[in-house]
Amino acid sequence: MSETISMATEESAPVISELSSPVLATDSVGEDTWASEGSLPTEPMRPPTGPDARTPSTYIDPGLSYHLVEEPGHPTRYRITDVGSETRVVEASPFEVAAGVDNRVRITNTTSWPWSVHAHLIITYPDGNRYIGSATMVNRHHAITAGHVVYSKANGGWATSIQVNAAQNDGTTPYGVAWATRMFSFTGWTTNGNRDWDMGMLVLNQDLGNRTGWMGLIWTGDGNLQNHQITVAGYPGDKGGQQLWAATAPVVTVTADQLRYNAYTKGGDSGAGVFGLWSGISGEHVCADHVAGPNGVPNTGCRITGTKGDRIVKEWFPA
Repeated sequence: MSETISMATEESAPVISELSSPVLATDSVGEDTWASEGSLPTEPMRPPTGPDARTPSTYIDPGLSYHLVEEPGHPTRYRITDVGSETRVVEASPFEVAAGVDNRVRITNTTSWPWSVHAHLIITYPDGNRYIGSATMVNRHHAITAGHVVYSKANGGWATSIQVNAAQNDGTTPYGVAWATRMFSFTGWTTNGNRDWDMGMLVLNQDLGNRTGWMGLIWTGDGNLQNHQITVAGYPGDKGGQQLWAATAPVVTVTADQLRYNAYTKGGDSGAGVFGLWSGISGEHVCADHVAGPNGVPNTGCRITGTKGDRIVKEWFPA
């Protein structure tokens, strides 16, 4: 039996922003679990990465390193102040003791599964400030990310440009550079700033997922999430923002719209898909997007629910 999808509330109403349709394959597994089908990657190809007449002026050559400044807040973010030949990171609280154990490991073979689907983002906002973030491919040209990645009230609203470097490893971008052409979120986030709706989606200018592969989405009951092992893989600023780091840990708290887990993260990981394996379902699936946390653990993901999933499938994926 497939899950009964609840009616959308006002906060769940989708909103969209355009910058300058794949079909979803689905499976129903059990009474309270719904999962979309993922796709394994094909042999990597490297399209041109440099700027051309169609490339936004915000393009940053992946071969350049960042000068990053950590900005405290909820969530903590890393702003790009300059680029150059050497990485420089200025921490907001260099003497602060992080909570919990740093259980991250660096992923260097970024074109192998399940790491090829994770992307480093360079986000430019209307006020001209640029930040780093993360995203995960969940369809041929769709990448899930955080709502506060695509929309930041403090920076003037919708991002004006998002550069997508899938599977980046320092200065190497094995799948080239893609760009977001449309962005989605929920009014619960863009209007109310409600963390329960801090979810976004990027529509890309190419079928990047045909080369990186993509993960399916899953929404399921509390019992299938509590204590479940999940992984967060993103591009944290304390490591320079251009390296993929992953942490695996159990979900420790499940609420109606959020998950909390002991996977260590830092600013720059925002938007990364929170993924795992579930019995009876083939392949890794994303159950939330990473949105916030302290300097350490536990951290928070915006949970994919039936209401959110229904909007994604019916209104975001056809775009």
